[in-house]
Amino acid sequence: MDTHQTTFLFFYKFCLSLPIENLCNHLQTANRVEDRRHILRALKSLSKKYKLEVGTQSIGLLGNILHHEKNDLKLVQLILDTLINLTAMDSVADGEQLVLSHDMSIQFTKSFINNKEHVHLILELITATDLNIRRTAIRLFTVLLSNCTKQLQDMLLGSGRRGFSNLFGLLKDECEVIPNNALPLFEILTRSNKYIQGIVAIENGFQCLLRILVDENSNDGNIAVGDCLCILLNLLEDNEIIRTFVSLTNSAEHIVACQTTIEQCGKKRTDKESV
Repeated sequence: MDTHQTTFLFFYKFCLSLPIENLCNHLQTANRVEDRRHILRALKSLSKKYKLEVGTQSIGLLGNILHHEKNDLKLVQLILDTLINLTAMDSVADGEQLVLSHDMSIQFTKSFINNKEHVHLILELITATDLNIRRTAIRLFTVLLSNCTKQLQDMLLGSGRRGFSNLFGLLKDECEVIPNNALPLFEILTRSNKYIQGIVAIENGFQCLLRILVDENSNDGNIAVGDCLCILLNLLEDNEIIRTFVSLTNSAEHIVACQTTIEQCGKKRTDKESV
C-alpha cells in the first residue's frame, strides 16, 4: 500500500470516528478539496446507519456545496449518493422502522426542495456529460419526485420550459441506458396531472415512448416495456383530448407497431404464468 492510500485510509477512519456535527463543521471550513471529499465519503457511509442525525445536520449544507462545487465530479457524485441515502425509503425496514424511515425521507426531501435552486441544479446535472453523474442525478430526482410528487409537479409547471426541456431530452438521448433510467421518473411525473400529461403529448413524448416500447420489446427488455406501458396508461386514461391528439399526430404504421408490441407483451406474460 503506497503512502497516498495509507493517508487516505487514516483520514477516512478519522472522519468516521468524529461526531456528525463535527464532520459537518469541518466540511464547511475545509479548504483542501481532498479533505472535503474524505469528509463526504464519511458522511455518505454514516448516512445509511445514522440517517436522522446526518440528514438533520447536513441536508442544506450538501445542497449549498453542490452549487459551489458542481464542476468537481468526484465531489458531486459523493453528494448525490448521500442525498439518495437520506431521501430514499429503506427497502429492508419493517413495522415502526419502516414508518420512521418513510417520515424521515419525506422530511429531508421537503427540506431539500424547499430551495428551488437545489431542484434546478439536479435538473441541470441530469444533462451533464459524465454518464455516472447523469444516472445518479436521474435516480435522485426520481426519489424526490416519488416523495413529494405534487410539490415538484407544481414547481416544474411554474418553471416554464426550463425544467421540462431537460427532462424530455432524457427520452430522446442516444445512450440507451439514459431513456430507460428516466422511465420510472416519467411514470411518477405523469400521475394525475393533466397539465403535465398535455405537455408530454405536445413535446412528442408519445413518439419517444412508442419507440422505446417497440425497441425494448424486441430486446426482451421487460422492465422498460412495463414502465412505458404504465406511462402510456397515465397519459391516455380518462383523457379524451390526448387520445385524439395521439391519433392525429402518429402514423397508422406507428400505432399498429405499438398495438403489436402490447399484444406480444401480453402473450409473453401469459406464457410465463402458464409455465
